[in-house]
Amino acid sequence: MRPAPEPIGGGTLQGAANFRAVLPYEAANGRRLRPGLIYRSGELSSLTRTDLDHIAASNIKLICDLRSRSEQIRFATQWPKLQAARTLTMPETDSQNAGIEILISALAKSPGPEGARVAMLKTYARMPETYAPLLRVLFSELQTGWGIPLLIHCHAGKDRTGFAVAMLLAALGVSQADILDDYARTNQFFDMAGETSIITKIIGRALGTNPDPATAKPLAAADPAYLASALAAIETRHGSIDAYLTTMLNLTPPARSRLHTLFLTTAQTI
Repeated sequence: MRPAPEPIGGGTLQGAANFRAVLPYEAANGRRLRPGLIYRSGELSSLTRTDLDHIAASNIKLICDLRSRSEQIRFATQWPKLQAARTLTMPETDSQNAGIEILISALAKSPGPEGARVAMLKTYARMPETYAPLLRVLFSELQTGWGIPLLIHCHAGKDRTGFAVAMLLAALGVSQADILDDYARTNQFFDMAGETSIITKIIGRALGTNPDPATAKPLAAADPAYLASALAAIETRHGSIDAYLTTMLNLTPPARSRLHTLFLTTAQTI
């Protein structure tokens, strides 16, 4: 039997530096995440041949693409030709919420650095409802066992990806501290300068004037307070993250147990 490949770490792929495996955090009942089963990334339109070889070795079976239709067309995903992977995308009716439109609207009402931060907090607070339809499908697919290893990605691999991965980790019993740690690790590999430049141009076109660097910076950062805003919104609207997983994402106790069987292992076997 061939040994399993080493999980792809952040900074490995030249064309997608933010492509990385989630670390084997401690999870439910003292177990840990199996290494190399959950990947996260930004867009994959600039992969090199070597990058594609790395991805082919990872044996990813399912791609959860959280981008809007326009993003998918403009930044078409490259993928190893001989590696089949099913792709889940945002429902058509929710595409308008998947991009940056909500953020632009909030920023227009309150410009400046503090307004940018508030806009990010509001954007994240909307995510639990915005992404529930796709996450229901994703978790249903994962329970079959055919969608593992899994890649979750959006354009930057920060906001939408951060929330979706957080919900999967929560379902697997990973602590909130480690969920926020995984989110914050994006700052180590994320192209902050490049993303700030892109955001500046998008906001500038939408509002008629480019935001200053102090305003653009909070929009590009992976600030754990943003993800915490989404988690707090869940607590407020649903009572707890467990209740949200059950009522909104159809993750009943048997369904979560199935995910635990697929994704978790004992600490001694890592």
